Amino acid sequence: MKTILKSLFLLCILSLTGCFDILEELWLNKDQSGRYELTVTMGSGPMANMIQYAQQKANDSLVAIGQPPRPMDTLIYLTDLPDSIKQMMPYPEVLKNLEIQLKMEKGVKFRFLYAFSHLDSLYQFFETLAAIEEIQQDSAIKKSKVLDFPEVANMQKMLGGTPVMHWKGKAFDRTITREAGDDSAEFMGEMFSDTDEPMVRMMMRNRSYELKFHLPRNVKKVSTAGYEVDGKDVRAKFPLLDVMKDRSKLECQINLK
Repeated sequence: MKTILKSLFLLCILSLTGCFDILEELWLNKDQSGRYELTVTMGSGPMANMIQYAQQKANDSLVAIGQPPRPMDTLIYLTDLPDSIKQMMPYPEVLKNLEIQLKMEKGVKFRFLYAFSHLDSLYQFFETLAAIEEIQQDSAIKKSKVLDFPEVANMQKMLGGTPVMHWKGKAFDRTITREAGDDSAEFMGEMFSDTDEPMVRMMMRNRSYELKFHLPRNVKKVSTAGYEVDGKDVRAKFPLLDVMKDRSKLECQINLK
């Protein structure tokens, strides 16, 4: 009975969200400035269909009042937000270097692009995403349509925590920081750890979590298995189901020459 309930729970999660691929990509310069991109691609499914339907309904409303429809592919800059919204952000300055791309084609693709002045400040990007998500829940803000784009959908839980990256000397590392009391990653790992449900495996098939690092020095070795090295570049691509079972695959130390 427990196995049946677990399988039903997993199927509910996957059918509601659709399956998705995640890509994290980092470009790091010698002065520790750089660029970070986070791309979440949601395959066709109920959630992706709901987002596309909402966009189409919004366009129908615009056309009805004589306004041009919004393109289904959208580039969102947050620097034009009202000051009242900016003041609700923990780091308003992050908005100057953050853009969001939304592309709808056989599903939905979110891409967050952030230019940072120092790697150690990358946490500000993730805290800003969390703040945007919280602000989007405010009923008055929803009504005003100030942040009128699909919600970022609890990105930290999707990532299993907040990624933290450091570079010091000849060591670059990526770890995950979880909020106190947040056992969602362990819970998801337990739920996925022993599933033999064919439908779950079929829905997760070909879905991946990928990491790409473009570093300022040649790489000597990586502490975690599954990472490929090509000069200054490091890449890892894991089946999403494996990552759900074990988030430690996403934690690594890279030794540089």
